[in-house]
Amino acid sequence: MDRFYRTLYESLLDPRLAKSSKHTMYINLLMRAMKNDSDPRRIKAFAKRMLQVLSLHQPPFVSGVLYTLSTLHNTMSPLLKEPEEDPDGDEDNLDDAKSKYDGRKRDPEYSNAHKSCLWEMVSRNCC
Repeated sequence: MDRFYRTLYESLLDPRLAKSSKHTMYINLLMRAMKNDSDPRRIKAFAKRMLQVLSLHQPPFVSGVLYTLSTLHNTMSPLLKEPEEDPDGDEDNLDDAKSKYDGRKRDPEYSNAHKSCLWEMVSRNCC
């Protein structure tokens, strides 16, 4: 099962996805996989990656992803409401670097998405 989620997580970065004609089936697969997943860390990692790749896709795909994320509101609310912890602001600390979100991780469970906020949801015009 972990291999399935790892492959699905990696497929979000595949450049062929933007040109695919099977977006409906892909989004349906994402929705079903996330709803059936019992690991909230993995769901949060999927959510962050899904939001990060939206700028590469057309509006119908974007709408489908946003709808998928809206169905997972209970799992997603901590990412929207709880601030990230940064006790001393020292980015050179190795322990702190290990606990920050790393979108380059191949396995969604180890990306530390559950320790970060959904900054991707913040409007760029607000700041």
